[in-house]
Amino acid sequence: MNTDTLTKPEHREERRPKASQGQAKPKRMRWGPKPSQYRLKPFQQGHLDPLCGEYAIVNALRLLTRPNDGLDKLFWEDLFGYVMSRADRLFGIRRILDDGTPPWLNKALLPMVLKRFEAGAGFSVETLTLSQVGESNHKTDPMAALQAALADRRAAALVLLGGGYHHWTVVRAVTPRAVWLFDSDGLKSLLRSDIAPSYLRQEGRRFVVSQRPIRVLRRL
Repeated sequence: MNTDTLTKPEHREERRPKASQGQAKPKRMRWGPKPSQYRLKPFQQGHLDPLCGEYAIVNALRLLTRPNDGLDKLFWEDLFGYVMSRADRLFGIRRILDDGTPPWLNKALLPMVLKRFEAGAGFSVETLTLSQVGESNHKTDPMAALQAALADRRAAALVLLGGGYHHWTVVRAVTPRAVWLFDSDGLKSLLRSDIAPSYLRQEGRRFVVSQRPIRVLRRL
């Protein structure tokens, strides 16, 4: 199995949800924070757009690993299979394919997945909300709060994009101009000027981000 493309071949007319077919992806930028020499590639969702939440959980954990952790393909395949089995039991894969991954489901999956991950990885991962990280501006400017929370490379964040592109993604870094991603749909970055906090009207900006579903995963 190719662990960088854990996808299911489907015909175009079989893609769900139908409302997402016309969504435009953000522009990709070629500048930004230099990645570390060691970087696993994110799992790619392919046509399985509604499963972006499950892919995001696994990709966030992949971002926290190091070469000497010794985690091979079988480990990641097993972890991804475990995420899908828990999601199926809690909500049902068919419902996820129809409706996407709701925030409560990702919140419920994280403790179970982390317990499984830590048993095989040999290190612990803590999960924090932006308020628990201690950033006072987490409600008014979640991107600024994330910039501070992700200042070191021991952390990654699960973020739910809303607005013109409804999608769970992983944020690896935030700079004054851009949000840098480790994403299952091939996205590399977003302009911060394109993102509005959820309490404001979108006002022409392409994306809305609420601080509530954001979870910062930090390697201990």
